[in-house]
Amino acid sequence: MDHSRILNLDILEQVFLHTLPNELFVHPSLRAGPLLVSHVCSSWRQQVLATPALWRSLDIHVTRRGVKPPPEVIAAWLGRARNRPLRIRLSLPEKPGVEGWQNSEKAFRAVLPFHTQWERLELRLRMFLPMDVLDEIPYDALDKLQSLYITIPGTLLTAWPHLRRILDSAPNIERLGLEADLSEHLPPGSLPFAGIRILDVHNVALPVIDCLRLLEAAPALDSLMIRIAVADAPLSLPSVTHTTLKLLSVYSIALDADALFDAVTLPQLIDLTIICGHRIPPETTISFFARSRCALRRLHLCTPVDDAETLVRVLEPISATLEIFHLGLLCDDAMSMDALIERLIIRDDAQEVFCPRIHSILLGPGSKVKEETASALMDTRTRTVHAGVVKLEAALVHVQTVRDAPPR
Repeated sequence: MDHSRILNLDILEQVFLHTLPNELFVHPSLRAGPLLVSHVCSSWRQQVLATPALWRSLDIHVTRRGVKPPPEVIAAWLGRARNRPLRIRLSLPEKPGVEGWQNSEKAFRAVLPFHTQWERLELRLRMFLPMDVLDEIPYDALDKLQSLYITIPGTLLTAWPHLRRILDSAPNIERLGLEADLSEHLPPGSLPFAGIRILDVHNVALPVIDCLRLLEAAPALDSLMIRIAVADAPLSLPSVTHTTLKLLSVYSIALDADALFDAVTLPQLIDLTIICGHRIPPETTISFFARSRCALRRLHLCTPVDDAETLVRVLEPISATLEIFHLGLLCDDAMSMDALIERLIIRDDAQEVFCPRIHSILLGPGSKVKEETASALMDTRTRTVHAGVVKLEAALVHVQTVRDAPPR
């Protein structure tokens, strides 16, 4: 350890930064992070205490016994970060009991003095942090805030004035996550989402019309996660074209989830997840892909489908670009996917290859494939080289052997 004394302090700082786990949020522990290194020797302790970058992240737990770490430790920890941007999360690792409200406010007020340094803030305290407490944040003082996640107590409409005040005070925010227990409507009027690039509201159930409002209000959006609420669908919906969205995740048990795909055009989409309890008509999906003309690379479907032949039709508009396909079927009896796998098999070098770039396929619960069909897929897409065709690197299918086959 004596040799560390002759190391340049800047070099020693880089050693710490590159060898310690780069966790997004650090919960104080003697077995990890800066506290572990600080107990090696006195010289390392001095260097760790003098390295602001090691103290810019903090995970704070609210429990029935209080706040961990306690407020005085929070102040000391974040104070060592000096003027560095801060990543802070307040969360509930357990049920906090009736003390949860008081302890949540203690935790929030412990980080409040550092509001001008907040870069990423997550308030995952559910009902235990009243939204009016957020009004204690000085207005127009969150220039460094880039990412915000809040679990909302009560309804979105009730919380909106307090949330709007924060968003108006954070001109550089790019990532926003909201969570609420009840189905909601977005508040009327304009939405301050112009600079948002990543929006996660999949824990706030919204009707289709409000999902379209989100797209219209966030022209810079790269990623959107939404949950469609069960609600009366309007007779007509506006057509929305979004020219920057690359990742879309849709969760729904609503019967009108397909209305979203009838209304949107997404030419830059490369990653799509649909988890839906009700069947989406194949014509809707096919029309969406054809209209968008997107170079989709990843598709994850967990929704009822008619049969494998229909699934092939759905994939045809994106066959040239698809790289990853995951399927989870919501059905009681396993459905044969032989027709899909047959299309992927290369029988002749002169044939037009279906999904030539696919390298990962997962056919999860609810599907089955005959043993000889699966074997042919492996032979032609993993063991044989074909010009212009990517080798299949991962394939997970339920193979139906002769023993599994139903009796005739």
